[in-house]
Amino acid sequence: MKRIVIAAFLVLALTASAFAASFADVPSSHWAYGAVNKLVASGILSGYPDGTFKGQNNLSRYEIAVVVARVLDQIEAEQAALADEIADADSLSVGQAQQVNEIVKAIVAKNTGEELSNEQANEVRSIVQALTFEFRPELKELGAAVDALAVDVDELDSRVAALEAEPRDNVSFSGTVDTIFETANYGDNPYATMLVWADDDALDELDDDNAITGVDDGDMPAAKAFYQEIGLDIAANVGDVNFDLAIDTLKNLFSETDTVVDGIKLGETADSDAFEMDTALLTISKDDYTFKAGSFEDYDVDPYFIDDEDMEGIEITAPLAGIDFKAFAVGDEDDDADEFEKDYYGVTATADMDIFKLIGKLYHARLESEDAVTDFAIAAEADVTDELTMGGEVVFNTNDGSSDENDTLFNLNGSYILSDVVTLRGLFETVGEDFNSTDTVLSDLEEDNNYDKYNVGADFALNANNTVTADYTLVDADKDENKNKFEVGLENTTGKFTNHASVEFTQNDDYDENGGEDVTLLTLGTKYAMSDATTIAADLVNKSADAADLSYTYLVGSIDHKLSDNISWINEVQLINGEIDILGNTEDAEGNSFKSQLSVSF
Repeated sequence: MKRIVIAAFLVLALTASAFAASFADVPSSHWAYGAVNKLVASGILSGYPDGTFKGQNNLSRYEIAVVVARVLDQIEAEQAALADEIADADSLSVGQAQQVNEIVKAIVAKNTGEELSNEQANEVRSIVQALTFEFRPELKELGAAVDALAVDVDELDSRVAALEAEPRDNVSFSGTVDTIFETANYGDNPYATMLVWADDDALDELDDDNAITGVDDGDMPAAKAFYQEIGLDIAANVGDVNFDLAIDTLKNLFSETDTVVDGIKLGETADSDAFEMDTALLTISKDDYTFKAGSFEDYDVDPYFIDDEDMEGIEITAPLAGIDFKAFAVGDEDDDADEFEKDYYGVTATADMDIFKLIGKLYHARLESEDAVTDFAIAAEADVTDELTMGGEVVFNTNDGSSDENDTLFNLNGSYILSDVVTLRGLFETVGEDFNSTDTVLSDLEEDNNYDKYNVGADFALNANNTVTADYTLVDADKDENKNKFEVGLENTTGKFTNHASVEFTQNDDYDENGGEDVTLLTLGTKYAMSDATTIAADLVNKSADAADLSYTYLVGSIDHKLSDNISWINEVQLINGEIDILGNTEDAEGNSFKSQLSVSF
């Protein structure tokens, strides 16, 4: 805005006459005396009724618009004398532009007796045009001659469309290069430390690549690792078809990952001195149509059929006759073979019918030993009222091969906004005895099958910065005793801090009628935005499970510092201390790790 105001007074100085009476607050000795007189004499400025100029005050948008309007009046008067009609200055032909320059020259000559060059006249014309565009709303209210030099918006839109239709560079590249150093100490009892560190409530990983730890080796801290991870994204478009290829490669040139215990390597274990393709995903989209092929991270279909697992395959989404379809064919690749041992297929159809949404699902899994599992499901979601939302699903499960049993899953859930402060939630789920939801279909249900689950909960929005959640869950399985779980959580924002805390107590986690396993889990976390460039975070997990003799305290601290717009330096420290029962013996577990990552984006 300052640049435009300065430009305005440059124009006014050129287009004003040479003499007029001054103001009481602008003496002849003032440095602006001559310029003010020129502005007044030209009729551009008139001062205030009390005979003052008040040059120390800032001009409002409306006052500047009045100035521009008076300039436009002069241009319009001169325009009428030189041409019958001049079109939009931004879309003038060469001849028409020359005519506008002549108008500017004539105005300056009439008011100052000076002559401008073509270059100077063209510059003045461009400045006036920019001012006219900036103050167009105010000028229209004043009834100024906006059309004399204003930008023709419709014409501009047509020009943009023409430019978009012209051939241009439609391929872009971006990516990241992460250089990572990691070291970890598994203490005096590495085997026990490894098992405690791999607990779901510490690393919270569902991959089952390691038969001992139950988690992906790459998610465990490495005793020593120094490597690079390189990600590349290639985006392109042809017409209205968009292409995106996301590639993750791994290059470990610096050192071989150290062994932790008994030949087990934890952490990133690729030791090749050449680029290796880790994952790649190609996405092709046009309007509401999408095709994906490659590696899918955390592929989540449904809790009873593929949930949070890395898969490879294809996925297609497309609308047809008002129904949204999605189809996929993916596989869970065995690291020890170059073929898929398990294949998974599915198609869903979603119809949105105003107040409710209806979803049909068909899933099929071809498993080992020619076994197969097929799920046919119908789900619905409905906004019954503004306060009440309901949902439910029924699943018909068929097993072929070694097991020919069929069964069902049914769940019903809802939420009700009781007030501005309280929202109530509820869920019921029942799963039949022969429902197949074991690891072969990568499920994540409460139990494999044969249980009834009840949940009631509430969300309390105490204020804009604090929300409390409370839940009670009962799982009635075909076992000796029911499982009861109580949970309370808090989400808080205080200044630059974002905090969370929760307490979870599970009674009879193993359904043992003889005083089974009780588990207590406490989690605390905070994130502090120290500055626009630096963020500090810390998380604490404390867990005790009496019957399994598993207990530990796990602490993670990190600092993320932005060195520049495209360079970040992330440092993380992990500490774990606890104990675990191994073959009837209580073993101590103690470990720590440090990870430093320099991330460069381009």
